[in-house]
Amino acid sequence: MLCRSAPQIILAIALGMLCPETAWSQEAPRVIRVDVGLVLVNVALFDSRQQPMIGYQKGDIELYEDGVRQEITYFGRDDLPLNIALVLDVSGSIIPILPEIKGAADRALDALRPVDAVALFAFARRVRRIVDYTTEHERVVQSISDLSAGGGTALVDALYSSALSLRQMPADRRRVIVMISDNQGMPVNRYTERQAIEEAQEAGAVVYGIQVKGERDPLRWAMPAGIFSRRIRDAIKKAGNMKRFAEATGGSLLSVEKLKGIENSFREFMRQMSSQYYIGYFSNNPKRDGTLRKIEVQLSKAGRSRLGNPKIQHRRAYFAPRSP
Repeated sequence: MLCRSAPQIILAIALGMLCPETAWSQEAPRVIRVDVGLVLVNVALFDSRQQPMIGYQKGDIELYEDGVRQEITYFGRDDLPLNIALVLDVSGSIIPILPEIKGAADRALDALRPVDAVALFAFARRVRRIVDYTTEHERVVQSISDLSAGGGTALVDALYSSALSLRQMPADRRRVIVMISDNQGMPVNRYTERQAIEEAQEAGAVVYGIQVKGERDPLRWAMPAGIFSRRIRDAIKKAGNMKRFAEATGGSLLSVEKLKGIENSFREFMRQMSSQYYIGYFSNNPKRDGTLRKIEVQLSKAGRSRLGNPKIQHRRAYFAPRSP
């Protein structure tokens, strides 16, 4: 199958033509299992100032699978509109800074194009979809201003619910989840972190996280001194972490000390999304053995001559299909 455009590739993925069946672990982020020969890799280049680079060409890139060079079948960018799930933490630890988060989130939406749709999710102990996907951004702004905070932090469930909502949307848009939270998940989730990440991968969604400074670690705050045991720490680790969400889906996490950073972070994510390229190739390894195959993207000699030594961000591995 020869994919001729990025929209066609995205449509194929979302419609199940590429049948992604995902797998994930903390040790091997950005892993996706595919059931046909085409392997799709998102690639972004950043200069020495960490600014996204554009304008590079197919001949600037070399791609290797398990150390063996592959022929790049597709190389390009797309300008599809976005479906963005904006997921706001309204748990108890957010109460002191909720007004600032509201204002910053409102202003961040100005970075969207008129054709981009956004849905609003709010989560504490439970996840609520406040506004369904809409291009009427003012509806979202008004609903953000009405939010109140209190309760636990079901960070994993928030990812799962927002990813599920994107998977149920039409396949003619790129799918993005933007989470704003202090990243202090609590063990109140219905789903596991692995389930949530796999749901995001199956949706073809990229997760971007904005970590704000909340009040205090919720469990440490609630426990008397000396009771913060290994078991409690392990429970918190299993309660979700936006960095792992982002790494597993090819996104990124930005931490902000000042609330102005939320708006700046949102705009930075928009720049990153607009600078991504798609590389598609058919593996020359014919085995359908379900093994993990490592991907390496690097610059060719011509690319190094033209572009210097940029940082390359890309998906690092995938699982090969397995014969029935």
